Amino acid sequence: MSFGRALWLPAALAVIGCGGGTPLLHPAHPLPRERVNMGAGVSTQLVSGDASRRIDAARQTMTDGAVSSNDERASWVGGALAYSLLAPGLAPWVGARVGLGHSAEAGMTYTARAVRLDGRYALEGDSVAASAGLGASGVLARPSSDPPGEARGDRQERIPGLDIGGVSGFGFDVPLLVGWRSRGSVLQSWLGARGGFERLRGTAVVRIALEPSQQEDARFEAERWYALGVLGVGLTLHPVTIALELDAGYQKGSGMLMLKDGRTDGQFDGVTLAPGLAVILSLWK
Repeated sequence: MSFGRALWLPAALAVIGCGGGTPLLHPAHPLPRERVNMGAGVSTQLVSGDASRRIDAARQTMTDGAVSSNDERASWVGGALAYSLLAPGLAPWVGARVGLGHSAEAGMTYTARAVRLDGRYALEGDSVAASAGLGASGVLARPSSDPPGEARGDRQERIPGLDIGGVSGFGFDVPLLVGWRSRGSVLQSWLGARGGFERLRGTAVVRIALEPSQQEDARFEAERWYALGVLGVGLTLHPVTIALELDAGYQKGSGMLMLKDGRTDGQFDGVTLAPGLAVILSLWK
């Protein structure tokens, strides 16, 4: 595979979207020392439960182009927080990992919404391994987001009246994996648990007045905690691996918008499913 062909998939995926799902897409066994893997794929975040109902209610509240009461404002803010923190929808997945030796490994993942750096250590045998890691994420501001009065694209994947392009943040997560691999690592499987935290801060542009041109900058703060189960499989025909993973679990968040006429708080919880698929290329042995 030529270098140019290896790059076309990440470039194409970069325009998909900015969903919140960030699957690991690596097995429990670490890479050997100085082995480098790079890959690209796609992930999505599916939201259910209270968080999904709040997002739907926020969209419904803005069907007439305005929030006309305090109750409607609270409902809209709850949905806006759930959407901002969980970011349902498709996203690209681009990642690279390197073996550090001594059963250690480091990696980086980009998903349009965030960049994640991580390191991990494993106890490994020929066929079975257990690994523990620590990841740190930076949620990226997106100044090119559509202004609230000029939304484009699929309206079902945004909250009307909200532009969070100026919001950024950070997070961390701890993945614990156990896994198995066949002789020659042709087939690998892994499962485990993953817990984490994320905090967002910044300025959101909000339009919830009767006139679409009436918008204001609002201080935005939000955070979420999550606990996920992880299940993945990988098939390798050297030097290419196809990896498929599902992260599923419980998420809880809260936050506030500080508008000109006062502060409005919101919270949510719910279950999320984040499937991901990637094609990974081994560059060096």
